[in-house]
Amino acid sequence: MPIAFLGSQAVKGTNYRILALQTLLTANPVKRFIKMIINVDLDGTASLVSIGNVAL
Repeated sequence: MPIAFLGSQAVKGTNYRILALQTLLTANPVKRFIKMIINVDLDGTASLVSIGNVAL
């Protein structure tokens, strides 16, 4: 679930950094904050560049 838009960077297209809350669907669900980088190229195609944990 997206929580916050952290910023953007102009490259070959645009990179967007987003803070989100991830819920792992297991017998005992675990929630954690993650950061995602999504790239939208010049043709408008979006792709997930990276997902990483956020240390609290």
